[in-house]
Amino acid sequence: MGEIQIELLVDNAPVACRNFAGLCLTNYYDNTVAHHLDRGGSIKFGDPTGEGYGGISFDGVPFETEIGSRKFDRPGLVGMTDGGENNASQFFITLGACPALTRTRSLFGAVTAGSMDVLREIAEADIDEAGRPTPDIVIMGAGVGPHEFDLDLDDDEDMTEEPRADDEETEVALPPVVPAEVPVDDEYCVDMRLLQKSITKRRKRKKTARPTPEAGRPTEAPGAGQVASAPPAPAPVTAPKVGIRSAALRDRMAALRAARKK
Repeated sequence: MGEIQIELLVDNAPVACRNFAGLCLTNYYDNTVAHHLDRGGSIKFGDPTGEGYGGISFDGVPFETEIGSRKFDRPGLVGMTDGGENNASQFFITLGACPALTRTRSLFGAVTAGSMDVLREIAEADIDEAGRPTPDIVIMGAGVGPHEFDLDLDDDEDMTEEPRADDEETEVALPPVVPAEVPVDDEYCVDMRLLQKSITKRRKRKKTARPTPEAGRPTEAPGAGQVASAPPAPAPVTAPKVGIRSAALRDRMAALRAARKK
């Protein structure tokens, strides 16, 4: 695919811009996938679990939506997925005008003109029945240009999630994160490197045929010399798998909150 450059609109949503830059600089988005594509609407990124229900903010606590003067009136605008006071890490890029999102979501970025060809390619990606791009659209790395955000970065801090020994099964299997170097020269801009490849396990629903007699016709008994076949065995019931990354995210958020109370 290529790189998408996002200009951060600090005048419209400064808190969301700082949050996005901080998560990019700590490699939080590296090796995460786009989890939903709505043709003509938007494409959603930013959930390390890959399911659309996870993610934490740079500071570890959700923040409020910022309502600025700009509108979601064209393709290439970048906003926070969650509204109200629940903004964290998930974000979307519009693929068309989305007036219903104006004044309900933080609009903090805009894809630059030189990156619109990549966005148009993304808009044409194949999707499955749940609206998920297939193969996956993966963020391989993100770089942040010169800025004046107060991020207080810790060189030893790594916000990427590592597998835990007690979690042997996971529905979303992500390979190890290998941060990609993405140099950016433009002020208050983020360059995001995207690649399309399959990196997640997709759960396949097995449909079991249920033998039923034809409509209006009684079931025939086995004839002479025939042996009645045994009814099919019921499908085994398996416990749902637990995502290792969602559990690790909860632990990470709890740790960050505890540190802030000290």
